[in-house]
Amino acid sequence: MFRPEEVRFSLGLILQNVGKVFAKHMKGKGLAPWCVGHGSGMSFRKLALDQLGGFDNRLGAGAPLRSGEDIDINYRVLRSGHCIVYEPRAVVRHNHHRMTNEDVFKTRYAYSFGGAALMHENSGNLLMFCMKVGRFVQLYIKIVQYKLTGKKELLRVFKEDLRGVRDGIAAQEKNPRDPKIKPDL
Repeated sequence: MFRPEEVRFSLGLILQNVGKVFAKHMKGKGLAPWCVGHGSGMSFRKLALDQLGGFDNRLGAGAPLRSGEDIDINYRVLRSGHCIVYEPRAVVRHNHHRMTNEDVFKTRYAYSFGGAALMHENSGNLLMFCMKVGRFVQLYIKIVQYKLTGKKELLRVFKEDLRGVRDGIAAQEKNPRDPKIKPDL
């Protein structure tokens, strides 16, 4: 169960993720709303979704902000005081997707683009502001690390992430939120 307090700023939430900056693969539990999961198997109470203004059509594949519609709605659900229940027995099966390295770079770029747009738009919330700043710090550290160690593929991955973050912030400023969608509550 994910509760509203998981998207409120606390020093503990920030500190538990600082180590990820220096970890080998940056894995581990992320901060809500990212750790809640992705949209392939979501369901909502219609009333709650309607109260929040529904999904933000600027976000998602093919939309101006490219990704993050699922993370955005998770964030708004938690910020509005609702809980999110994760049911591990629910299974969504996808066809096996074979991705080339180029596909991986494009996907990383799109995810970073949408995530940065979401953080930038909500950076009036101290947690989101810290996450946005932390993402820049994390990416710069990883880029320097992989430059120094000569790991060209990983260097390219993190450069694509950084490019996505920069472009996502710029795109969010050009694409304001629809007023019927409830912003950072």
